[in-house]
Amino acid sequence: MMGFIPSEFARTFRLEDALPDFHYELADFEVDLWANRGQIAQNIRMAGADKEIFPTVAAARQDALQWIFEGLADGYTAIFNKLNLCNADVARLCQEINRAYPDGARTFVTAFLSPSSQHCFGYHYDEVDVFLVQVHGVKSWSVARPSTPFPIEGMYKPPVDQDQCAREYLRTDLSPGDVLYIPRGHIHRGLPGQAGSLHLSAGVHVPTIADGIVQAVRKASLLQEALRLPATAGERDELIRQALETLEANSGLDADLAEKRIYLPRDGLRSMLRVGRLVAEDLLVRVNGVPITYKLMRDLSTLEVSGLLFDYGVRSEQRSKTAFPSGYYRAMQLINEKCEFTPREIAQELGLPIEDAIELGRRLITLGVLEYKAC
Repeated sequence: MMGFIPSEFARTFRLEDALPDFHYELADFEVDLWANRGQIAQNIRMAGADKEIFPTVAAARQDALQWIFEGLADGYTAIFNKLNLCNADVARLCQEINRAYPDGARTFVTAFLSPSSQHCFGYHYDEVDVFLVQVHGVKSWSVARPSTPFPIEGMYKPPVDQDQCAREYLRTDLSPGDVLYIPRGHIHRGLPGQAGSLHLSAGVHVPTIADGIVQAVRKASLLQEALRLPATAGERDELIRQALETLEANSGLDADLAEKRIYLPRDGLRSMLRVGRLVAEDLLVRVNGVPITYKLMRDLSTLEVSGLLFDYGVRSEQRSKTAFPSGYYRAMQLINEKCEFTPREIAQELGLPIEDAIELGRRLITLGVLEYKAC
């Protein structure tokens, strides 16, 4: 059962199959409206087929609920933004959805209370993945193939053709407890039944490749001075071009091994940026030929290895220290005896698995005591 796991196309499933202990009803929504009536100006808006209306100052202060009821009577849909910040059960729904996505996904919930047989919106698409949880009444949905693949916030949104017969691939009626998953960018439209409808729309901001690149560049900026330079007016584009060329030439940073506060200048920096590319035949040397400092701890199962610690380019008085299994004691001795070596040589002389020898080399590079000879 896929549940909240994202997929290529829209699909339906039962909420009880994915989150059996989740309960939210129309009465709960009424309580949330009452409890948050003082913040209506921040949380609520009314939307119809032709326009959106927002609460006036008087409505926000005195007649908040009356303003909502009058809007519903006129055929508008009440939209409660960020319901997950007001209701603990809805917040838990967001957490459960986030678990099905890569790290960095953010989920928020908007509630839509619609009067009977009224179109709130025509065909449209969202910049987020959407899970529509039907709470009350029945709502009919139509989903069509995207015209703008994988849209993101800030993109130009051309008008959506309201005739989607040729692109439509799913029609479904949602009853209480049903969930409709709609991927980002897929065109859709909902129509409530005669008894009106309440549904929760859980929107998921999905981490993109661009987000991953930005995160990787920010991590690399902790190690690379070119990325920390101010974007001077008139020189910004050229500085960015130079920084990107440097990143491309020195790609391969292993984020899991990188220490946020380590900054290695010159050759050590280039080795650090290439740590993810280390293979069995790469030639390594000790930094500046200095022997590695290590000692066996009292528990006899741990080695404490001292490395170089730089804080944004300034050598710190304190040396960084990392724990290694005591089984690498002989490996440290052998590395200190050699002027240069490869992970394969260490593995062969000590009878280590080659994967362990490579991992040892990578960790010692990030500690600042080994570097590539080629650098």
